[in-house]
Amino acid sequence: MQVEVLDAAEATRRRTAHEARVDRLVAPHLARRGQGVKHPVHDFLFTYYSHRPAQLRRWHPGAGHGLDDGGGAAAYRSLKGYDAVAPGVVGVTGAYVAGQRVLLEALRRLLRATAGRAPHLGCFGMHEWAMVYGLTPEEVRHADWPLRLGAAGTDAVVEGHRVACSHFDAFRFFTPAARPLNHLSPAADDRAEFEQPGCLHAGMDLYKHAFRLSPMICSELVADCFELARDIRELDMRAAPYDLRDLGYEPVRGGDRRGEGDVRRGPAWVRRAGRATAGAARRGVRATAGGRAGPGVRLSRASSGPGSPGGAVERQPRAVEPHGRRPQDRQQAHPPRRALPRHQQDRDGAERQEDQPRSREGDRDAVLDALRARTPGLAPDLHDLQQERHGRRDQAQQQAQDEEHDRRDEVGGAPGGRRREGRVRRVLDHRR
Repeated sequence: MQVEVLDAAEATRRRTAHEARVDRLVAPHLARRGQGVKHPVHDFLFTYYSHRPAQLRRWHPGAGHGLDDGGGAAAYRSLKGYDAVAPGVVGVTGAYVAGQRVLLEALRRLLRATAGRAPHLGCFGMHEWAMVYGLTPEEVRHADWPLRLGAAGTDAVVEGHRVACSHFDAFRFFTPAARPLNHLSPAADDRAEFEQPGCLHAGMDLYKHAFRLSPMICSELVADCFELARDIRELDMRAAPYDLRDLGYEPVRGGDRRGEGDVRRGPAWVRRAGRATAGAARRGVRATAGGRAGPGVRLSRASSGPGSPGGAVERQPRAVEPHGRRPQDRQQAHPPRRALPRHQQDRDGAERQEDQPRSREGDRDAVLDALRARTPGLAPDLHDLQQERHGRRDQAQQQAQDEEHDRRDEVGGAPGGRRREGRVRRVLDHRR
């Protein structure tokens, strides 16, 4: 394996910068842990993920880079994956990379499948709500923090929204009563068929994939993924049903349009996750397995058959529609319809497009009505919110009607003065 020996000054600079960066990131957690204080947002990064702060702090240059005695080689000789790769040089060995073939191929398949889909940003964080659906306040995971709508209001939100969680490791924590409400059925063995880049937990899991590739990838990339996971976790819990305003986290209102705008602000972190995914593929999978490690380590781009080196068999993914719905699932949910003439199909499609916004409005109204019935204390605020949304809807409809009238006037050749006069008359009539 070709090895680039890092200059002692460069290795020291990178190691020192990485350690200082991680110290800043984990210092609050270590202070809370020493005092026995729990944090509902950030503890997740150190309890759900099995990478300790000390492991995150240790710097690795990555496979293909070696350290000599001046670069601190002595501290790495006894670490997993390291050995002498040249006289007086220590680095990650080709034999270790070859032993990680199954992991590398699995992550490459998962990351490529995830990055190849369009992000779906319409779940509005309902997975956290489904995890407490049907539970009493004492039974929820973060029982020290109140539910912002109470137990009854939380259940009403779950019942009034479309729950479509594509991430198995979130879906498996749904309460038994909430599991049948999910429109998808992800499982542990078909993650590559369901994972999509708009999922909060798929973005956080890039940190898990990165530290599992350590020490084959550089630690700077692992730290990038940790920061990304920390930021996504904050959005994840702001969209959760808990009231965390005492900790400085303003709630995301997933049940109305103002909140939907907050959740749909995801493309910023989706782009960051995309860059991290590309970095993991480039530095961790493609760089170490794409030929630099020698003939015994090279991973083929195609599926490996039983007779190929390593003997690994890559399972071909099943046909999948966007956001993880398999064709057979769609057929079961929607029985086949009788074929119609083309002109009737077009008309039917146009009618469905017109009805779709109204059905969404009806869903939101139903949720607000249920919340008003179950949480009387919120009734005035919910009434104002409903009236405000109806006003915006009426204004949008009136604007669309005015534009349509103008278009028809122009097609009919009416003079400009008559068009303006007709529009003013319609506006005045509407205000009366």
